[in-house]
Amino acid sequence: MKYSLASTALITLFATSLFAADDFWLYDPTAKTMTWEDETGFINVVKTSGDDGSSIVIKENVNRGTTTIQNLDLSLPIKDASGNEYVITEFVGSSSSAFGYNSSITNVVLPSGLKTLPPFAFKNCSELISVTLNDGLEIIGKEAFNGCKALKIVNNFFPDSLVEIKNRAFYECDSLECDAVANNIEIIEDRVFHSSSIRSFDCEKAPITQIDDYAFYHCYSLTNVALPNNLQVLNAGVFEGCDALVSVKNFLPKSIHTLSSARGVFVDNTSLTGDLYLGSFLEDVPNRTFRYAKITSIVAAKEGLKTIGEAVFYGCTEVTNIVLSATMESLKYPLLAGTQNSPTVCHIYFRNFPEDGITGSLFNQTKSKNHTIYLPWDYQDEWRNFAATNSSNIFIFNGQKGVLPEKKNDIGTWQSGMTQNVTWWQEFPPPSTIILR
Repeated sequence: MKYSLASTALITLFATSLFAADDFWLYDPTAKTMTWEDETGFINVVKTSGDDGSSIVIKENVNRGTTTIQNLDLSLPIKDASGNEYVITEFVGSSSSAFGYNSSITNVVLPSGLKTLPPFAFKNCSELISVTLNDGLEIIGKEAFNGCKALKIVNNFFPDSLVEIKNRAFYECDSLECDAVANNIEIIEDRVFHSSSIRSFDCEKAPITQIDDYAFYHCYSLTNVALPNNLQVLNAGVFEGCDALVSVKNFLPKSIHTLSSARGVFVDNTSLTGDLYLGSFLEDVPNRTFRYAKITSIVAAKEGLKTIGEAVFYGCTEVTNIVLSATMESLKYPLLAGTQNSPTVCHIYFRNFPEDGITGSLFNQTKSKNHTIYLPWDYQDEWRNFAATNSSNIFIFNGQKGVLPEKKNDIGTWQSGMTQNVTWWQEFPPPSTIILR
């Protein structure tokens, strides 16, 4: 091969290994190219947009779709034939791809001075396997690695300098075999890891307060997540379909005040187990929020929770305790729909009884003979005239057959003909079946 500004012998001398310290890119300011021969003998040619005497500019589209790059190691020095050194501090552009739609790039190492990886930078690089993010990187632009289906390894995932990950940055990177730690992240936009195969995500130390829509939607390999203590909002479908997810640290943080009503946040987390505490800032649990999760207890703070939507615990067959707030205003049916085949005995504790706030058939679609409802101790006097009457929905109330008083009849019907258990409870001391917080 021939170089316009250096001999073959010179380049061969420096191209001793893929990441050797004495390797460098040879910059030709006239041709506006950077050239480097890697250890495999592949001659990598990057098109530039010029320089300012010290910094090289790479504009959008200039390398889009090329097949002249295999190893894009931009951490290597850049020199011209006279020995002058250059750096790359940015890829210029915000609307199109710097290196995207490239079928030959297999490795990328970002330059040390890069603060922002622009949108679409490596979108649909179909053969990209490995990426190394640089210290000092602050923003990963939208769709930066969208559709990089061969991407397995992301080194330095993520640098402590990173504060923002824009939407769809790793969308459909379904070969990822990575664990990510984001200590200082402030923004995770929508669908960042949608349908990727990321294995774990730890943002426990991060100052993030919100995770946007579908951020981890259908991440089938995701097994562990650690959420920050100050998280306030989880938007639509954030963890929907993460059926390998077994552990969520800080699940849910006490600071949470909003769970999306547009789509269940933890829908189809069929491996997720553990106890769930609903803090005092959370007033509403929307429809289907925990459908098919294997959580064992749901305990609400004494004050805070006001409403629970429809089928919130659908298919949660291992729930043993549900403790509701004293501020409950309404419940919608069916509270435990889809648990009719559950072998688990479920205890449901009311701290108050929301007047006119319970939809009929609250306990429909359940194996209701395995459930006991505990009514607040303070209601004893109001219900003292409880007596056995004829009904197709029979309760056992402190050992006595009967139905609830007419005023409270909207507590919901059980499955027809079933015999159920109802009793009183005092919060202090708490029943032995639960731990109140």
